[in-house]
Amino acid sequence: MHKPAVAIRFLDFPTLIIHGELMQDGRLAFGKGKSTSFKMHSEDLRAGLLTKPLYVMFIDSTAGK
Repeated sequence: MHKPAVAIRFLDFPTLIIHGELMQDGRLAFGKGKSTSFKMHSEDLRAGLLTKPLYVMFIDSTAGK
């Protein structure tokens, strides 16, 4: 069975994975209220946002095959 998920990579912080659920009608449902915290100086944040991309990937998080 497949386990859909969205992986988000922001700057140099660890990848955040949000797991979804495939509904019987074929839609994907993702849980609500996901959050993460990070701490950095505002100038470092500005420099990082100007030079590093934000990665968002739709993945199958099934372990092994």
